[in-house]
Amino acid sequence: MFDDGKDDILIWVDENDNITGYGPKMETHEIDQLHRAFSAFIYDEQMKELLLQRRADGKYHSGGKWSNTCCSHPRQGEELEDAVPLRIRKELGFDIPEGTPVEHKGSFIYRADLGGIFEHEYDHVFVIRTDKDKIPLDRFDRNEISDLKWVATDIIDEELKTDPDKYSAWFARAYLLSRAE
Repeated sequence: MFDDGKDDILIWVDENDNITGYGPKMETHEIDQLHRAFSAFIYDEQMKELLLQRRADGKYHSGGKWSNTCCSHPRQGEELEDAVPLRIRKELGFDIPEGTPVEHKGSFIYRADLGGIFEHEYDHVFVIRTDKDKIPLDRFDRNEISDLKWVATDIIDEELKTDPDKYSAWFARAYLLSRAE
């Protein structure tokens, strides 16, 4: 599997996304430190289907929950725009097709207590629209992801109303931002 060579040192930020320091990934989540993160959404060209991942059961939090295509963090010394394709390659096992725009849709702060582990993130949302036939679904890192599938957005919309707990804590808010015009 691809190794990006980055240590798991995350970027701590304030409420305006200004860097305030750095810390190891697990410590950052244990001490409830606000840090920079991103949520990438890969849609088909018409934005009618979204590539969802089911987080691996062994993840340190939210194992078994469905979430956006790639959820991760830029590391110390890494630009946010560079982190998105790197983590997609590392976690999903493919490159974003050449020439495909990666659109920054905005950001938000959220906090969730997940049983002694805290998601306290300044989350940047990115949207990638592509020909879904160019995306392999069998190369993902099984330590990170247990399943990967295309799901129609109308099904996601309905499930967020009827069964929101099947999704990660940040998913609904990030998903709405990814769909905003």
